[in-house]
Amino acid sequence: MRVLETFVRSKCGDPELGDDVLFLGEHFAAVIDGVSASGERSGRIAAELVAGALEQLRPAASVREAFDLISNTVDAGLRASELHEPRF
Repeated sequence: MRVLETFVRSKCGDPELGDDVLFLGEHFAAVIDGVSASGERSGRIAAELVAGALEQLRPAASVREAFDLISNTVDAGLRASELHEPRF
């Protein structure tokens, strides 16, 4: 894949501090919206976890495999960061 141009604009001014991540891997590209209230880090952490999962995803993965890998990666990462809120 050849990337010609990228641009990321953050609500807070610095894309590194925002909750959105642009992922450009060998086999996949994605714009990941971390979705968090202004000033919260949980959205950025979740977006970075999704990007890490995409990096590990095999090129021929099914949608189900992708969903499971991303979901499990985000769940484990948020639990490890103590940002996970139990639902029960």
